[in-house]
Amino acid sequence: MRVKLHPKPYKDIVKSVYGRKSVINYEKLCTEVTKHNKRWGYGDNTVIIDAYPGFGVFSAALQEAIRPKKHLMMEPHIQYHNYLQSLADPSVNTLEVLKWDPFRWTSFSELQDNHLYTPQMHTREEVHPDILFVANLTMPQGDQLLTQYLNCVQNGSWLQRYGRVRMLLWVKPVIGTKFMLREGMMGRSRLSVQAEACTDSQMLSTSAMYKGPANHDAFEVTPAEVLPPTPSFVPQLLEVTPKPVMPDHLDSFDYVIRMLFILNTKPLRESLAILGPGALEQLGPQVEDILETPPRDLPMEQIYRVVRVFHEWPFKPDVLFDFFERELP
Repeated sequence: MRVKLHPKPYKDIVKSVYGRKSVINYEKLCTEVTKHNKRWGYGDNTVIIDAYPGFGVFSAALQEAIRPKKHLMMEPHIQYHNYLQSLADPSVNTLEVLKWDPFRWTSFSELQDNHLYTPQMHTREEVHPDILFVANLTMPQGDQLLTQYLNCVQNGSWLQRYGRVRMLLWVKPVIGTKFMLREGMMGRSRLSVQAEACTDSQMLSTSAMYKGPANHDAFEVTPAEVLPPTPSFVPQLLEVTPKPVMPDHLDSFDYVIRMLFILNTKPLRESLAILGPGALEQLGPQVEDILETPPRDLPMEQIYRVVRVFHEWPFKPDVLFDFFERELP
């Protein structure tokens, strides 16, 4: 599929954008994907799983630059779906436009059940070369999906059970910024720490409206290159690459960062007190030198230190994991 379209036909054919923002500069996207694919190394053995492709311009750039073995586009909204069908070249049998909702986890297992692709396990020593996941998460439920995708990276579930599957995600700038924040930065959160611990991530795009951290050679997206052309925000492209090794004691790690960042700007002693009855009194002496440091300002090695001390505590709560996250595929 190769498209070079302008806003007028988009507006004429798709009357509702379903809360999403889409970048529509095909030439720029194609140039950037081609540039980054020299580093990624995707090619004719790669399957692209493309969630919420919308207008399909980024999808077309991926198709042109990578020339994948399969490109599975999951678009549940009827106007987008019909529009994508009208763009698809019937002679290109690598492309499938599916009316399946990526919000349903079972949609991904149905890809295999319908023999659309057969994922192979790959060593964690390198990024999986044969699967690339792409999604537009600029709609309201996109924040929730990003958190769930990150949980899957951490827990090795969903697509991540096959190895280190890279994700290219269009996100709202505020979420991309939060994802990339590091120690000492205002707004650092549990999401920021989990992303730093479990992924090597970078922002691939920037804009004049965006003030967060970005890759030094990030390409600029202007409001004129976005549909719908409202001034609220310009979507940013986030590259999320799982690390080879996840943090030790995952149950304890997940619980500790969840609790610490409830009070992320208060001294650590206040956060320790909510880890469990007696936690401050019994764990505090083991991390006494950082008790006055807010969790927001703790480097990762000190967060791991708190996790280790908590994990070895014989009186820690019996149930640490959130039930919903246990149910992820």
